[in-house]
Amino acid sequence: MSVTTKSSQVFATAIGVSVLVLGACAAPPPAAPKSAAPAAAGTDMKRFAGTKLTLAAETDQYVEGFRALIPKFKEATGIEITMEELGYVDMRTKATADFVGKTANYDLVTMDIVWSGEYGQNKWTVDLKPLIERDRAELAYDDILPVMWTLGSWKEGQWAYPLAGYAYILNYRIDMLEAAGIKEMPKSLDDYLAAAKKLSKSDGSQFGLGLLGAKGPAVAQDYMALVQQFGGSLLGPDGKPTVNSETNVKALEFFGEMFKQAPPDATGWWWGDRNASFDAGKFAMLTNWSTAIKNFNDPAKSPWAGKVGT
Repeated sequence: MSVTTKSSQVFATAIGVSVLVLGACAAPPPAAPKSAAPAAAGTDMKRFAGTKLTLAAETDQYVEGFRALIPKFKEATGIEITMEELGYVDMRTKATADFVGKTANYDLVTMDIVWSGEYGQNKWTVDLKPLIERDRAELAYDDILPVMWTLGSWKEGQWAYPLAGYAYILNYRIDMLEAAGIKEMPKSLDDYLAAAKKLSKSDGSQFGLGLLGAKGPAVAQDYMALVQQFGGSLLGPDGKPTVNSETNVKALEFFGEMFKQAPPDATGWWWGDRNASFDAGKFAMLTNWSTAIKNFNDPAKSPWAGKVGT
């Protein structure tokens, strides 16, 4: 996830307090001076007091953290942040329009990792590497998993600062699996599909699994995860597409078999649609981002709290 700012100087303060990613909507600011040293412990946290920033944030689970941190950030720094919460599609559309039009309505923008290359190629956001190196000690750089840094990078630049690192896990309705007599969780893709078939009911009242089917990043995400499990790749060593390789075709065929065990309307599902259908009790299993389990096990948000396993 990435965030942009009108002034590169805000970075040291903002990142130290609320883990925001900073960049720029218009032209990138100059790199930090080579002589710049890591910020000292006694840095004046109020030196940018009165600054007003606008944050465009996707309505993901980390938004709850932003809501709690923004007031604390203002108290600590005097910097006022206004957050606009946007759905995934609106987030991308509005941020892109802001970059292309150079309107700079947003100073900070959360971004999906798959946008890193586009942002980097177009120089829409600031390369954070000089700022990260300047403040490396203060940031406790090595506390962040290496893979998290690569997800926000493109070529030699670091276009996003790690914000929300999720694992892709299997969630399931414990009671549904017990009712179907499934005593062991699937340990392979074949096991997963076999369990889904056993969980699906012929009258359409219950399906074995849920998938992302909406055209674009949703269906691509589930398919690419499957391709990886099959040992394939969408790009060859030369960087050219290998979509129709034998391995990828097999993965696609398996993907089709999986959709036969999902609700018919799954072909149009985004992340929120799939989670809502799971909450509605329409299917038993789904591979999902790890943050979803929080809401699945919250009695105020899910009727199956205590009945969802991971």
